[in-house]
Amino acid sequence: MTQHTKPMAGLLALGLLLGGVACDDTECSRSSDCPAGQYCSRGRCLPFPDTGADADADAPAETPVDVRETDGVPVDGDEDDAAGADADGDAADIPAEDVGPGPCTSDEECDDGSPCTDDRCEAGTCVYAKHPDGEPCPDDEWCDGVEECFDGLCRNTVTPCPAPANPCLYAACDEATHACTDTPVVDGVLCGGATECGPIDVCVGGVCTRSLEGACDDGNPCTIDRCVDDGGGAPPHCERDYVADGTSCTTPDPCGGTGARACVAGTCIDAADAPCGDGSLCAVTVCGAGAACTTVAPTPAIPLLACGSGVTASTLGGANDVTSYGACATDLTGGEAVYAVDLPAGTVRLEASLSGVVSNGTPTVLVLGDACDPTSCIASDSTGGPAVSAAVTGDRRYYVVVDGAANARAAFSLAIDCS
Repeated sequence: MTQHTKPMAGLLALGLLLGGVACDDTECSRSSDCPAGQYCSRGRCLPFPDTGADADADAPAETPVDVRETDGVPVDGDEDDAAGADADGDAADIPAEDVGPGPCTSDEECDDGSPCTDDRCEAGTCVYAKHPDGEPCPDDEWCDGVEECFDGLCRNTVTPCPAPANPCLYAACDEATHACTDTPVVDGVLCGGATECGPIDVCVGGVCTRSLEGACDDGNPCTIDRCVDDGGGAPPHCERDYVADGTSCTTPDPCGGTGARACVAGTCIDAADAPCGDGSLCAVTVCGAGAACTTVAPTPAIPLLACGSGVTASTLGGANDVTSYGACATDLTGGEAVYAVDLPAGTVRLEASLSGVVSNGTPTVLVLGDACDPTSCIASDSTGGPAVSAAVTGDRRYYVVVDGAANARAAFSLAIDCS
C-alpha cells in the first residue's frame, strides 16, 4: 500500500462508470499473494533484489530515502546530497538506474506495490522513499508471521510456529484458529547423520527410526550384505559374506554374456558365451559399452614369471578365447590366464601348481611352447591340482595357461618350479 490508494480507487470507480475497465490480468494485489522470495510490484510478482550492504545503512531511521538509491546518491534532487544533480533537482538528470519506471504523469503510475515505500512522480520520473527498517507492514494473514519493512520491502521476520526440535515433525499452522500443531513428516524422510551403512535413520510416524533393511547393499548378487549395529555408542558398519560358490546369478552387464552364470568367490562369473572372444592367447580384446569389442594395440606383453615365483589371479571374468589345445585338451570354455616363463639353461622340467583354488568346476593347467599356437601344448592336468609337470628344454620360453571345461572359472594361486 502506498500513500496514494484513494486517488487510484477514484480513477477505478470512474472507469466503471464510463463503461467498464480492461480485464484484470494482475498477478497480485499484495506481496502475500506471491510465492516465497517474491514481492508484489505493480500487479506483478518479482523476486527480492540482493540487498547486500545498503549504501544508506547509516541514514537516520526517521529519514526515509529513495529505495533506488545507488552508491549513496539519493535521487530526490537534493543538491546537498547528490553530487552531479541539478540545483533545482531536475529528475531528467537522474541516471536511469536510480529511478523507477517512467515516464510518469501521476503518483499512481509509480505504485510499486510495496507498503514500505512512498511512491511519487517528480518531473515525469518515479522516485521512491523507503520507510524505516523495522516499521510494521502487517498483512491479513497470521500464519506467515510478523511483517516488517526492510530496505523498502515488506518481509516476514518472525514465524508464529517455530520448527520442532524433532526432525520428523513440522509445525502446521491453522489460519482459522491461529494454532500451531506438530505434525509428522512423510514416512521415509531421512533424519539421521551419515554412517558407513548409508542412510539408515528414517522418519516413521513422526519418529526417527533406525532401519537396517537394505543397508550396505553393494548390488552384487554374490554377496550377503548387512549393516551391523553393535550398540554401546559404536558406529554401525557394513559386513559382507560370499554366497555359496556355484550359486546361480545374473547381472545387467551385457559383457557377461547371456548363458548360465554362477557365483565364485563373491563374483558373478562371465558366461561361456561372453562376447569379444578373439580365438588367440596373444591378442587382447576388451568388451566396452554396449558389448562393443576393441582389440588393444599394441598388444600388451604376456606377464612374465620366473622359476621359483608365483602369482595370485583368477579367470572369473572375460571371454573364452581358446577352446582346443591340440592333443592336450578340448572343449575348454572357461576364461584363460596366460603367463610366460623363461627357463635358465640346463632346465629339464617345468612344474606349475595351483593352490587356494575357488571354482565352480575344475580348472585345467597347461604348458605351451608357443602362446600364439594352442596346438603347441606339451602337457596338461585337469584333475584340479596339485600340479602339471612338463619335460622342457632350458634356455628358452614356455607358457603356462589356466583354463577350464564347462566354463569352469577359478580364483587361485599359481606357483612355478624349475629343475
